[in-house]
Amino acid sequence: RAAAREGTASALNGLGLPALAKTGTAACAHPKRADGDGYAVALYPAEAPRYALIVRIHNRTGRSAAAAAARILAAIEKR
Repeated sequence: RAAAREGTASALNGLGLPALAKTGTAACAHPKRADGDGYAVALYPAEAPRYALIVRIHNRTGRSAAAAAARILAAIEKR
């Protein structure tokens, strides 16, 4: 909850998406090596999750993956 409010997943809160989230950056798993791959897991909405989203982005941080997750969830909410 804290990561989504004020931490590395705060892009979710910035778009008004009350979510639970965890981010991380891990060693690159691609044949063309990069500094790392960013990961984000988001459960939305926080109080009664209907969606579980996992995002992995090559050569980016977990913060970047969380920003992508926020955009995806915002698009889902607009439908």
